[in-house]
Formats: sequence, C-alpha cells, structure tokens
Amino acid sequence: MEVTHIRESRKDKTRLSILISGKKEFLSKGFQKASLRIIAKNAGLTTGAVYRHFKDKNHLFESLVSEVTKEMETMFEGTKNKFFNSLEIDETRAGPDLPTERLKRLTDYVYANFDDFKLLLTGAEGSTLEDFANRLVNLNAEHPEPGEAVEGHGSVTDATLLRVLNKICLNSVFETVILDMPREAADSYVDNLAVFLNAGLEGLARFRSAGSHGKR
Repeated sequence: MEVTHIRESRKDKTRLSILISGKKEFLSKGFQKASLRIIAKNAGLTTGAVYRHFKDKNHLFESLVSEVTKEMETMFEGTKNKFFNSLEIDETRAGPDLPTERLKRLTDYVYANFDDFKLLLTGAEGSTLEDFANRLVNLNAEHPEPGEAVEGHGSVTDATLLRVLNKICLNSVFETVILDMPREAADSYVDNLAVFLNAGLEGLARFRSAGSHGKR
C-alpha cells in the first residue's frame, strides 16, 4: 500500500509540474505557438513524460481550464441559457437590481479565475476551446423555424433578441479580461454596463407596453 501511495504521489507531482509549466507557456505564447517540448523542459521532464499524462497539447490545455469551463457550462446549461434571466423580455419589470446582480456575480467569478479566463479568451485559438464564449451562449439555445412560437418568449424574434442580449452581456464582461482591466476599473465598467442595460430594458418594456395598449 505504501509503495502504491508513493507512486501515486509522484505521479500527481509530475502532473502538477506539467500543468504549472503548461499554464506559463500558454499564457505567454497562446495555444498555437506553445511547445510541448518547452513545457516538458521547464518542468524538468522529457516530452515522453508529458505524453504519459496528457495525450496531446489540446488535452493539456483543456485540463488547465476544465474547472472553469465546467462551472460556466453549468451556470448556463442549468438555467437553460438564462444566467442573465433578468433579460427575459417578460421579466423586464423585475427591477433594476437583477442585471447588476448577475453581471457582478459573473465578474466576481471571472476575477477569481482570471488566468484561466485569459487562456480561454486570448490564448485558445487553434484548440477545441477557441469558440468557448459562443458555445456558452448556444447552450440549450432554441432554434425554431421561422414563425414558430418559443415557450416563455412568444415569437422567434423574442428568442433571437434574448440570445443576442445574453451574448452582449457575456462578451462585455469578458472584455475586462481581454483588456487586462484592474479589478477596480472592471467594477466601475460593469456598474456602467448595468446602468446601460437597465435603461435599455426599461425602454423596451415601455415600448412594448405602449404597443400593446395601441392594439386594444
């Protein structure tokens, strides 16, 4: 038992060394230009040792960000792509605090895992995760036929608008990572973004309310 434990411990340490070296290499060069040979060298290992733990460069990259990708997918998939559910057109009367709360929650998570998001948003080109932001928006997204009603949204136009608004919100928060904003600057930026969204939602609600009254 003790020998097995020692072997597993060494295996875990080797894997951790590769992950640390890989993260540094990917952050510096991005996925496409990163070298497994350099990653192995900086970890004090052979390239063969890296392949014993990771089947290829993409597997190593995915492993580095797997915790974040799974958590983000859960956020969106678990709510059927309604992480920003205050953007539901039928819920625009829910009050101005909802967009602010959702955006701040996402910003908190992004900055708690800043390097992982940096890899995903600026260093993933060429990997299987290069389109990760769009994949989040598309999770459980409805793709109805033209003229078909969407449950909870009414028309296809509503569903399309909701998807676009979700994408705008997500990409707007991700800009804080792409631009390397300090946390204080990011908080101010997100506060202003929330004000902008709230104003737009209130305007949309008034517009729809006026339209519904006009039809009566």
